[in-house]
Amino acid sequence: MDIKRTTIDGSSEPVTATEVKSYLKIDFTDDDTLIETIISGVREMAEELTGLSLIPSTIVYFEDSDYDDEIRLPYPEHNAVTAVTQNGDDILSDCIITGETEKVVKLPYIYDSITENDYGVKITYTTLGTCPAGVKLALLKAIADIYEKRGNTFEGAIAELSENSIAMLTRYMKL
Repeated sequence: MDIKRTTIDGSSEPVTATEVKSYLKIDFTDDDTLIETIISGVREMAEELTGLSLIPSTIVYFEDSDYDDEIRLPYPEHNAVTAVTQNGDDILSDCIITGETEKVVKLPYIYDSITENDYGVKITYTTLGTCPAGVKLALLKAIADIYEKRGNTFEGAIAELSENSIAMLTRYMKL
């Protein structure tokens, strides 16, 4: 499975730099760019952990082998399925799409033979990008942790969510 996500134009992060600065009791603008970068990074890590789409996005889901005739789309809250192709053929009108905010796409058939480079199923859809209050609080906590410990890293270090932030987010995980 391959998933590519792009933010829908005009989308904003679920937490603003102003909210983070208020949470951290920061009253200067020197670190605004850094804070905005941390916000985006923490949101991406939280989305990976929870399986939620926290900002409106367009998602392209591609499965090239061993896929079922029913595909449950990742990253709910789903808005609309805009395209379905199978082996390069447009089959959107032949699919049955169920679910309101967690969509399942039932394919009309599955090919048995491999053809060309685009063998498989590709589904393009959009998400609403909702962020529950508990997730927003976990994001603020994680952003604060990373911001406050930013000087305690070494070259090549990777910022990670703290155990506390992970514990807060796990209750929102989509299985």
